[in-house]
Amino acid sequence: MTPLERAAEAARHAPSIFNTQPWLWRVDATAMELYDDPRRRVTGVDRDSRLMLLSCGAALHHARVWLSGNGWPASVERRPDPDRPGLLARLTLGEPALPDSEAARMARVIPYRHTDRRPFGDRMVSDTEMTRLRRLVEAEGAYLHTVRRDQVAALAFATGAAARAELNNPDYRSELRIWTHRPGSQGDGITSATAVGPGPRTVPIRDFYPAGPDPAPPSPRRELRDIVTVVT
Repeated sequence: MTPLERAAEAARHAPSIFNTQPWLWRVDATAMELYDDPRRRVTGVDRDSRLMLLSCGAALHHARVWLSGNGWPASVERRPDPDRPGLLARLTLGEPALPDSEAARMARVIPYRHTDRRPFGDRMVSDTEMTRLRRLVEAEGAYLHTVRRDQVAALAFATGAAARAELNNPDYRSELRIWTHRPGSQGDGITSATAVGPGPRTVPIRDFYPAGPDPAPPSPRRELRDIVTVVT
């Protein structure tokens, strides 16, 4: 495989809404183009396609990190052709160089990245770690908001209300069933092994299997010291 093909393969591990992987890559000798894939848009929860765009942005990030971490700097053009709105970005290879050390570390763990919906352990996250995390988020043009203790209850209420509204939407439930009952050979969608059953949580999490099968039981650990963040 060429470096660009391997970067596209690494991008498959990027997080996406319902693990739909709603992107397409077109690769040639010196460049790779990223397109959205409307066939994989979950219209019941993503009517304006924003979640699909965020998913594609995660895939672009993983491809960039893999290339930089393996000594292949690449320039990125976002929305390079106004006549092709589905073309989201183009990466063009530069000359080989020494791998970026931080990108190399991140590239090595890309194959192991997965969503874990269980509560975290009891170890406190230090201010130094939070500062580093915030800087990494800001380097990608986003913002990491740490939810204050007095804001958590409002966030929990809003999250719970949104979850109930979604589950009362027949279109949403239909799409949820499609993406939680994918053939294992497809390598996409959400499996029951990665879902967590509803239970006491500081902020409710999405119930991917409201009609069964039973997902993993929730953790009994209390989340009194957890840090809740929102990326915008």
